[in-house]
Amino acid sequence: MALCNERGINASDVILDDDSVIEGDIYRGGIFLGCEFGELYLYIWAVGLLAAGQSSTMTGTYTGQFVMEGFLHMKWKRWKRVLLTRTIAICPTILVAILQDVNHVSGMNDFLNALMSMQLPFAMLTTYLFTASRKLMGDFTNDKKNNIFMGVVTTFLISLNLYFVTNFVMDNFPPTWIVFTCFAVFLVFYAIVLGFLTLCLLVVLGCERLIKLPVIGIYLEERYEFKEFDKLITDSVESVIK
Repeated sequence: MALCNERGINASDVILDDDSVIEGDIYRGGIFLGCEFGELYLYIWAVGLLAAGQSSTMTGTYTGQFVMEGFLHMKWKRWKRVLLTRTIAICPTILVAILQDVNHVSGMNDFLNALMSMQLPFAMLTTYLFTASRKLMGDFTNDKKNNIFMGVVTTFLISLNLYFVTNFVMDNFPPTWIVFTCFAVFLVFYAIVLGFLTLCLLVVLGCERLIKLPVIGIYLEERYEFKEFDKLITDSVESVIK
């Protein structure tokens, strides 16, 4: 606390004047950097968070924008399309930041991180599946080394994210039977979906025997061709350019 006062940083609501342990978050992290290294680092931390947030939201926004343009064939000017999609993405965030205090925003950031951790396996498995499919990618499919590397990285990241999500639930929700029941039901559904994607991936990687499994086997078979996908991408790109 004394160090913060020397640097002119008011941290009384974050750092107590004793030896108690403080739970870290993005807000307290910035205050710590400012107190420890100077006020300049506080602003560097803020700019870094802003840049990270913009990078993340712009990636998602542009992806959604390109997909919607390809499906809806919108004939708007490019700056109008960008303005609409960026406004839809940013306005809710601005409202939350204005209406809530810093502690609530930090807590919401932790919740969003946990939510994205749950969504990440779907993106990783589908990306791995598509890039490993020769029917879909043709000559651009992954080779054996890339498939092994992707398998190791995907397994590690999914396991790590599920571990963090479990810890987040245990730390932020009361340990009651209702919470455990809801969490267990969700995990079962979540595991079924991830299991299905994993089986589809294994079929693509060469385990074609899985197609003979009862009930679900017929849904694991690849039903697309590279030429069809190539035509779809070409049509979508031409629509966006126009």
